[in-house]
Amino acid sequence: MQHDRARSHTANVTSSHRTHLGYAPIHVLTPPRLENLAQLRQAFIAEWDDIPHRCIAEKNLSMRQRCQSLIYVHGGYTRY
Repeated sequence: MQHDRARSHTANVTSSHRTHLGYAPIHVLTPPRLENLAQLRQAFIAEWDDIPHRCIAEKNLSMRQRCQSLIYVHGGYTRY
């Protein structure tokens, strides 16, 4: 995951939440230069593979509640 150093991305609460989800701290904020579509594809696959399986499983398990919440607020703000 990348961010642009906005205050909301560098806040302690955000860093704590990222750590809780299993993401490593962000040290390099400059994305690699990609010369073609094949490199973009490889970079995307590498990032996808770095997502902890637990994180994906938790999102899948909560999807029903997320969808119900979104329907309830007619597409407005939810806690997710």
